[in-house]
Amino acid sequence: MVRRDAMVTSPCQRCAVGPGFLSGSAPGCGTVEKSRRDSYNYNREHTRPAQGSEPLSSVEHQTGTSGLVYWNQRESVYSQKFEETDQSLSMRMLGFPSRNPRVFTEIQAGEQKEQISMSETDQTLIETRFLRLIKRGRWEFVQRANASGVVCLFPLTRDYRVILVEQFRPPVNSPVIEFPAGLAGDIAGQEDELLETAALRELEEETGYAAGRIMSLGSTVSSAGLTDEAVHFFLALDLEQVAEGGGDESENITVHSVPFAEVEDWLKAAEARGCLLDARIYAGLYFLSKHVPTTT
Repeated sequence: MVRRDAMVTSPCQRCAVGPGFLSGSAPGCGTVEKSRRDSYNYNREHTRPAQGSEPLSSVEHQTGTSGLVYWNQRESVYSQKFEETDQSLSMRMLGFPSRNPRVFTEIQAGEQKEQISMSETDQTLIETRFLRLIKRGRWEFVQRANASGVVCLFPLTRDYRVILVEQFRPPVNSPVIEFPAGLAGDIAGQEDELLETAALRELEEETGYAAGRIMSLGSTVSSAGLTDEAVHFFLALDLEQVAEGGGDESENITVHSVPFAEVEDWLKAAEARGCLLDARIYAGLYFLSKHVPTTT
């Protein structure tokens, strides 16, 4: 890890302003403007490598700025001296004495945070009909291969009943209580399907309800360490039952209509009989609570 304190600073001979200038604890140098950019220039002009340091390799900004990496034998740490720095720019270490290159991102005035080096292109390791395994740098994650988006709906009837669905999920080998959800763009010939259109379709397919009003609530990542999938939320209000629901021919979905005031106890009972709860249940109940009278 590169340490900022490996740089020994000496004060400016003209104004005797020391390194405290960078943190705002010392008065400004009259020859340097009091701006963040010029404080970096100050750091450049008024710092020197610690005694006993030997240059090891060059350092190059992604913007082309260069400098040297030093090894301080006395303190056993690495230090750097740059010709110029900019806040929040990445620096790639070229020839750094390690098997793997690292990327150092400047956080504040010379403080670095080590990050995994990422390759510029993704590598597809495996692709099936529905999924794609991607390698990006040292990270492997999953993408959906057959859809353009994912939607999830939070349905509420006019008499304040929450519509939930239950279905068996093979990856967890258990039935799961969820809000109705599905894919957009997964039907042949409808690859450009709008998210709102997919949401209305999935609501009717899975629950048998049609929404009089639908509101977009934004999106969230579903599992950022596993997949790049983002799920878009919709609020479905003024529901009218138009079919039985239960999903398409590949699904076996049970529809539950639960009074909002009783939903917490109902979910506990579902867990007691062996169901798992999808995490989006709690997000949905939060949004639905804004549309339910407090006396309900």
